[in-house]
Amino acid sequence: QYGHVTIPRHLRDIVITEYGIADLRGQCDEEIVKRLLAISDARFQSELIASAKAAGKLAADFVPPPHWRRNLPARLAPLSALSAFNRYPFGSDFDALELRIIDALTRLQQALSSPLSAVLLALSALWPRRLSAEFQSCLIRLELNQPKTLGEWLAARMLARLF
Repeated sequence: QYGHVTIPRHLRDIVITEYGIADLRGQCDEEIVKRLLAISDARFQSELIASAKAAGKLAADFVPPPHWRRNLPARLAPLSALSAFNRYPFGSDFDALELRIIDALTRLQQALSSPLSAVLLALSALWPRRLSAEFQSCLIRLELNQPKTLGEWLAARMLARLF
């Protein structure tokens, strides 16, 4: 529910998501909503449809086509597994080590999102582990090779478990 429009209506052309492309040029509000719903994640479509109906942008009897309900991350996962798509299709300035650091930090963020997994990871980090030269380079890059606080020490140990 963002109250400010960042792109004026007459300049809105297309919207691209992982589920498709919506051409919005010259369309009425109802058609724009339908086209956006067609390329939105199915997990959020019910709420979006209810909001659009409440705002009068969709007819009260509107029912989405069944194929819209297939817009799920699980359906895209096999395509991602094929490695047909680069993580950064237009290139990146990250080197190989930085890409590994990004992966490890992403896994750390996921682990810390659940209290139970955060505690388990913190406990496993208490037992030392032999650190590879590559991970030592990672710690240097993150300035965690000589931790100054308990938090930095624990972060380095948890990253070691996830690297």
